[in-house]
Amino acid sequence: MQAIKPPRVSNWRTLYLMLNENSDLKSVVSAVCQSRSDYRHMSRHPANLECISIGNELGGWLRNCYDNPTKKLGSEWISDLRNNHSYASCPMCGSTGLKTLDHILPKANYPELATYSYNLVPSCNDCNQKRGNVGAEPLSPGVIHPYFDHEVLKNLSLSIKFEPPFEGVKFELVIQDISPEDTFRVEWHLEKSIDENMFKRAINSFWSNWWYQVFKVKNYLEISKRIQDCLEAEVATNSKNSWHAAFLRGLHRDKSALSWMEKTSPR
Repeated sequence: MQAIKPPRVSNWRTLYLMLNENSDLKSVVSAVCQSRSDYRHMSRHPANLECISIGNELGGWLRNCYDNPTKKLGSEWISDLRNNHSYASCPMCGSTGLKTLDHILPKANYPELATYSYNLVPSCNDCNQKRGNVGAEPLSPGVIHPYFDHEVLKNLSLSIKFEPPFEGVKFELVIQDISPEDTFRVEWHLEKSIDENMFKRAINSFWSNWWYQVFKVKNYLEISKRIQDCLEAEVATNSKNSWHAAFLRGLHRDKSALSWMEKTSPR
């Protein structure tokens, strides 16, 4: 999870070119503009935004503008946002393997926002599929929005808490350094976003790797420094709250886990 900047594109240009291509859009263009303005004012919980009454044909055409972005429609930036970003971990859940864009408010419900840049966030397929349409649930706490929840994401620290016995690594994800209200939102967001099987496999992989390193070095101060250096590099080059950063933060704090790794052969 991380705060990121929205893409620097002209939503007005895209809407103007789409309007030139499909005259039926004229009947709802004022409502579309108002909806986009309201979206930004409701950024912490855009699910309270009412859907525009758009017919199936026009709604399908708007969704197709996202599915098939073209320079003619001014939507070519969608392909760039999906494929040419610089993020090494998912802004929505912290995993690796970003291959898609997440519609915070799903295009099935909100076709008028299908090509709205503030509604499109680079994400991994796993968390995108798990969230489904939860972003449109008005009674929910609301997903953590990487473009708008900068204060929450700046203060948030995710950490892994390991549980003995360490032979079969058991752990839980710990949320720290934010208010109780924001903690509730982050907990809900992660519950709806993280693929548990993928998460467990990743943490087990990190554990095996560092278990080998700790056992090989057998020097607590040296390995502690290595973990701290690796965490600092992860934060500087990737994300403060990637899965790897959360693992390293937890391992660095857990002297009992490190002591067990130092004394126990990983083979």
